[in-house]
Amino acid sequence: METSGSLNHSIDDAKKHYSSMFYLPSFKKALFAVAILCLLVALSAYGVVPARGFMLPLVLGISLFVLTLAADLIISKLLFRNDPIFILRRITNLSLFSWAFGWSSSSWALL
Repeated sequence: METSGSLNHSIDDAKKHYSSMFYLPSFKKALFAVAILCLLVALSAYGVVPARGFMLPLVLGISLFVLTLAADLIISKLLFRNDPIFILRRITNLSLFSWAFGWSSSSWALL
C-alpha cells in the first residue's frame, strides 16, 4: 500500500502531465485571435469583392467580436460568478475554439 508521501508525489506528477496537455493561450492572445477570426468569418461570408468594398464585412466582423465579448462577459459574470473553473479567460478560449471550429468546418463545406 502506498504512503501518503508517494501518493502526493504521484498526484503532483499527474497534475504536471495533464496541465501540459491542456495549455490555453493567455486572455490577451485569445481575445486577439477571436477578433481576427470574427473578421475572417465576416470577410468569408461576404466574399471580398473590390466593387462592394471592405466596409460592410469590417462592420460585421467588429459587431461579431463585440457580441462574442459581451456574451463571454455575461456568461462569466452572471452564470459562472462563483465557479473557480469557468473564468473569463477559459470562456474566451472556448469562444475562440468554437469560432475556429465553426469557420474551418464551414470552409470545408464550401469546397
